[in-house]
Amino acid sequence: MSDTIMATDAAPMAEPRTLPITFHGTGKEYFGIWIVNVLLTIVTLGIYSAWAKVRNKRYFNGNTELDGHRFDYHAEPVKILIGRILVVLFLVGIQVLQYLDPLFGIAALVLYVVILPWVIVRGLRFNANMTSYRNVRFHFRGRKRDALVAYIVWPIAAMLSFFTLVPFASRANARFLGNGHAYGIAHFSADPPLKPYYKALGIAVLVGFVGIGLIVGGAVAGVFEFSSDEGFLRDPEALLTPEHLQFLVMTYGLILISYIIIIIANFIYLARSRNIGFNNLHLEGGHEFRSTVTAGRLTWITLSNVILILLTLTLFTPWAKVRLARYLADNTQMIAVSELDNFVEGQIDETGVTSGEFLSIEGFDFGF
Repeated sequence: MSDTIMATDAAPMAEPRTLPITFHGTGKEYFGIWIVNVLLTIVTLGIYSAWAKVRNKRYFNGNTELDGHRFDYHAEPVKILIGRILVVLFLVGIQVLQYLDPLFGIAALVLYVVILPWVIVRGLRFNANMTSYRNVRFHFRGRKRDALVAYIVWPIAAMLSFFTLVPFASRANARFLGNGHAYGIAHFSADPPLKPYYKALGIAVLVGFVGIGLIVGGAVAGVFEFSSDEGFLRDPEALLTPEHLQFLVMTYGLILISYIIIIIANFIYLARSRNIGFNNLHLEGGHEFRSTVTAGRLTWITLSNVILILLTLTLFTPWAKVRLARYLADNTQMIAVSELDNFVEGQIDETGVTSGEFLSIEGFDFGF
């Protein structure tokens, strides 16, 4: 438990201020941290990964600025290491039991579903408590039943409905994360409407159909071409002619473009969902938030990052992470109706480190 920070009442400002979030990190600077983290993690057979995580978090938090102040991260590497070891032992134990008795796989799946909401809540609580701004910690007080609804019930319902219920899952996720978090003793709140999510889904589906249409069209054209009298099936050497080589390039190019279109459709929904969530997020006291992420820019940054990481054999990773962090920061603002120095600290709970590492290892991402 921490000491309580006494706050003074701040008078409301004459007009709300739009406070941009700025990320000051650079790829060159972060590369030095990243490469040391990678090398030491390899040399220590993964033990240093806990210290690497803390260094990464502190770098990105410490380079994120709001209203002249930067964020901080307070987790202790030793506790993270212990939590990570426990998670690894748990996951390895499940794999061993499944190998010894395949029927245990069913029991493991049931156990996974049962404990997942509890793990999510505790993991989010730890991650929030380890983050601070102006020496005031964040908190998470979400309920396990809300986690169950947001991450199990609605996703399953969305899949069973051929993804027509995805907007309900997105709204449940925004409500769970928004209503569960607090800054000091001031609560966040979120209740986004359903209609914008369906609008985003409709646009994404229309764009996706274009991509699917190109794939189907290219496949059909290929079948007709190679089954024709002069095609590949009748004359395999015809594949070597300039006409057929040109056709193959055009066909595979069409398929590549179609996949890119489908990826863009996915990012259309992701970008619009982020904007909907942030634009309906409030902090006690009348503060609001804005997000202006665009699908086109987000797609370009993500795809170019992936290509450059592959071409550089992962060495571009630091620049990729910094590019994304800077873009998201540049497109996020806070609408403040009073000064931000009148918040009061709440009780700090450092439990949940194991749950936090479980979420990290399992690849859970709660949005950006």
